Parts: sequence; C-alpha cells; structure tokens
Amino acid sequence: ASEEQLRLALQAANMGTWDWHIVTNEVRWSREVEAIMGLAQGTSIRTYEDYRALIYPDDLAMVEAKIAAAISGETTHYEVLHRVILPSGHQLWIEAKGSVYRDEQDNPIRLIGTVTDVSGRKRAELALSESEERYRSVIAAMAEGVILQDANGVITASNASAERILGLTHDQIDGRTIPNVGLRTIHEDGSPFPDEDYPINLTMQTSKPATGVSMVLYKPDGQLTWLSINPQPLIRPGEEKPYAVVASFTDITRRKNAETALRQSEERLRKLVENLEKTVQERTAKLEETIADLKQFSYSLAHD
Repeated sequence: ASEEQLRLALQAANMGTWDWHIVTNEVRWSREVEAIMGLAQGTSIRTYEDYRALIYPDDLAMVEAKIAAAISGETTHYEVLHRVILPSGHQLWIEAKGSVYRDEQDNPIRLIGTVTDVSGRKRAELALSESEERYRSVIAAMAEGVILQDANGVITASNASAERILGLTHDQIDGRTIPNVGLRTIHEDGSPFPDEDYPINLTMQTSKPATGVSMVLYKPDGQLTWLSINPQPLIRPGEEKPYAVVASFTDITRRKNAETALRQSEERLRKLVENLEKTVQERTAKLEETIADLKQFSYSLAHD
C-alpha cells in the first residue's frame, strides 16, 4: 500500500525515480520516468549512454560536468536543470536531483535520484522573461525618464532617459533614495520642495497616482530644468499599500520657456496697446481742445 501511495504521489508531482549502478553502468528508471520521457511502458534504458543520447546537445557538457562533480566528491549531491529530446521529437525540460552512494573504500557505486518534468514551469519562466525583456526594451527606448522606487524609498531601476534628463549617471541614481541623489528641487513659485512632498513619495504614502505634477530642479551643472512627473503605485492583489512606485517624467523646460516668452510678449503687447490708447486719448483731447479754440476764434471774428 505504501509503495502504491508513493507511485501515486510521484505521478501527481510528475516525478520519477532513477538508479544508476556506476560500476555496471546499468540504469533503472521507474514507470513514471518512462511516462515523462514519452517511452513505452517497460522500455529499458540499460546504460548511461542511452540516457546521454536523450540530452539536448547544448546542455550535454553542463550535465556531464554536474555528474562528474558529484561522482568525484566535489559536490555533495547532483542537481541539474536541462532539456531532453523525446523519441517523438518534442523538447522537454527536466530537473534531475540525486545523491552518490559509495562503498567502504569511498568509491562511487551508485547515483540515485529523481526526475521531474518542469516544462510547464520553464515555459512560464521563459514567457515571463520574454515579457520582462520586451518591457525593458520599451522602457529603454522611451524618451521619458522612468524610475522605480521600492517601499523603502530606494530607487531600484532607471532608464537612460532618466539619466539624461536628471544629468546623473546610472550609479548616481540606482540604489539611492531621491533626497540622496543630490539634486536641488523647488516649486514653480521658487519655494523649496520638501522631500515628503515629492510626487513619488506622496504616491507611496497615499497609494494614489498623480499626473503632470510640475517640479523644478537644478542639475549638477547648475542648469535649471522643469519636469512634469507622473507617479503610479504598484499594488499587489489583496494588498492596500504599494510595494513600489514607478514614475515617468518629461523635461518640459522648452515648453515652460516658450510659455514664459509668450507671457512676456503678451505683456509687452499689452503695455504697447495701453500706451497707444493713452497717446490716442491724449492727442484726441488736444485735438478737441484745438477745435474748441478755433470755434471760439471764429465766433469772435464773426461778432467783431
């Protein structure tokens, strides 16, 4: 009964057992291993070379190095993740673990362990890795600066645009808190920007996103730069507080300078119009006064 329970447990875990008699080079696989490898029940894998032939060529050197290390005593156990090519031609990911047994003279005589089909897990990992790589590529290509800050306030990631906009190197940004980055920041009105009021810190505290928050900073070279910042909280399902905040920001200095120049131009135009109106009023009043004088003079001539 206990043997049957073990067999059912191995099947449920998609796992099988193997036993390699090193001296005789005989390999014995359980039925579960045969099922994992897509072999007919009762198929005999008699030698290590038969198993070796199933290993994906690019993984062979790595697998044999792991086995050699275990047999030589360099490592205490055998553990390797590799691909195999099934008789059907399909590719499979397996995780093999085992221990070496030795005789009284400390010579290796058996390597016994388990094989687990981890193809599903590996496909998920590869899909996640590809997704993350696409995400990194998109972030790297963005003109906007992007930083990721964890719950402790430490910047854990940034893109090249963030370095360019802030005027800092990767090493000057990553692994630091925003106050320790060393940038002087102010509000639009010129008043200091307290650390706790930084948009990314407010989003971490309130769990609320924000859009288009303006901030003025001075780069290390003293250049004044306007930023428009958009912090977004990252919250795990079932949790209320963010585990991180991602913030994108854009250099809007040119826009702000253009807006300032436009305001100044409009102010000059307004003053010009006011002066023109004043001049017209003054000249109109003088003209009216002259006309009145002429009328009075004409009246005087007519009655003389």
